[in-house]
Amino acid sequence: MRIAIDYTAAIRQGAGIGTYVRQLVDAMLAQDINTRYTLLTSGRATEEHPFPDAENVVGRNILIPDRYLTILWYRWRLPLPPARLFTGPVDIYHSPDFVLPPLSKRIRKVVTIHDLAFLEHPEYAVPSLADYLKKVVPEAVAQADIVATVSQEVSRTLIEHFQTPAEKLTVVPNGVG
Repeated sequence: MRIAIDYTAAIRQGAGIGTYVRQLVDAMLAQDINTRYTLLTSGRATEEHPFPDAENVVGRNILIPDRYLTILWYRWRLPLPPARLFTGPVDIYHSPDFVLPPLSKRIRKVVTIHDLAFLEHPEYAVPSLADYLKKVVPEAVAQADIVATVSQEVSRTLIEHFQTPAEKLTVVPNGVG
């Protein structure tokens, strides 16, 4: 099996979703040495947050600046060959940070939704981020084959706001390091 994971948050964020992604990948690698993992990031790995060192892992930097990648993939939804160009051939693509790039229908897609505070409590959200998430999250949820949520409450909210089929939702609680 070949799995691509958006590793950008793991490279850029010291806490929160960055920690989640690093620990998720570390746990997967500890349990499975046969799956081939491609970790994608629009930033460069750092000494503090490098790509994991394992024989079944390939780290790839997307050399398109975030702003342009966001415009091309998430705003214009251009089905660029880059998603596959960057990942190589994969069976599953996992986006652990709310959004999915346009991908071939042949690739199974997983997106993780951590919360929907931008919908439930917009008064606490940065307005431009909330507007962006209101657009891309429903698209990602619709496009995904599996939507991983961190709690039953997030699943309930997805059903309520987006009429997401319950059979598409899988609760995967955040682990403890």
